[in-house]
Amino acid sequence: MSVELPSAKEVCQAHFGETTNSKCLQVIEDRMDHNLSILRVTEGVCDTSLFPYEAQGPFETPIPSLAEILEAGKGFSHVWRVGPYMVKVGYTPHIYQEAENMIYLERHSNIRTPKVFAAFTGEIPPTTPSIDTENEFCYFLVTEFIEGATLSRLIREDIGSPLNEKIGHMLGEQYRRLRSVPPEDPNHFGRVNGRPYFGSRVIDIAPVASDYLQGPFTYEQVVSKILDAAKANQALSVTPDDYTTATKLLYRSAEYTLLKAAGPNDRIPTLSHMDFNHLNIMVKVARNEEGKVVDVEEVILIDWEWLAWMPSWFEAGGVYVETIGLGEPHEGFARRVLEAMGQVNMGIVAFFAYGLYCYAFFRF
Repeated sequence: MSVELPSAKEVCQAHFGETTNSKCLQVIEDRMDHNLSILRVTEGVCDTSLFPYEAQGPFETPIPSLAEILEAGKGFSHVWRVGPYMVKVGYTPHIYQEAENMIYLERHSNIRTPKVFAAFTGEIPPTTPSIDTENEFCYFLVTEFIEGATLSRLIREDIGSPLNEKIGHMLGEQYRRLRSVPPEDPNHFGRVNGRPYFGSRVIDIAPVASDYLQGPFTYEQVVSKILDAAKANQALSVTPDDYTTATKLLYRSAEYTLLKAAGPNDRIPTLSHMDFNHLNIMVKVARNEEGKVVDVEEVILIDWEWLAWMPSWFEAGGVYVETIGLGEPHEGFARRVLEAMGQVNMGIVAFFAYGLYCYAFFRF
């Protein structure tokens, strides 16, 4: 018996109170502006006892002061280098969220991440050229500067399939280590340290302010949230037209595939990076005298803002979609990641990946 599926127009009306793309987008923008304007550091957002944070030294090069950071950041916007350090600047507590995530990984995993040296807030002089002068109060994250190139850049260099596949295997090993971290609670799908999801569009595409912190959830609840957000995102793309036939079939099959066909291992909370992107993969390489890449030394994931406990098939699906129709070197690289990242239910992973490929599910 087929499941009755609301039309894209009806889904937009339910989520945004509007049915046209332009008006729905305006609702999303208004909600985001409002949410960002009222965000504060609370226990729901992060572990407030961590901040301000400073790693124990001494260090060969002292952690830069706020004045040194601002001086080095002239001409930059949100991320810049200060000697052996990398500094990220933001106007919301998402910076503290990323710092907490990385500190958690330092303490609970053996995955290679940039070391966190400091995280703090500071007032910005109105004459600072590198910072939006409308924001006088900013969050700062100081981490290790990673020498190397992004995977995106290396792919443009055409380093060849063997090295691409080596990168994939090494990255898959990092994912395996991440996914091997024991869950805090078998029924906790949310952020680390027992916290709810914080502003995740995978969970809610445009939450009202009262719902900006969501969860933590059980497995059934998080699957429901993922599907609701996916339907709303896709409805936004097609309204006033309706979902395609393929999208409708995917949504009608989702409850059975993700809930009824999911076994115990599929329901285990699994630490997930949540931002599989070639720009978020740093690669240390060896080059010959002509500057050609001849070997790969280390692969490091960066940008940990969205780290969360997700179903085990979720991030694997995001990797698998990279193997669909993109050609080499993407397919060989992603295939090696998938092979090395650990045991997954390929039935569910393939279903979810195809949904991502069709944009029926949210592309993270």
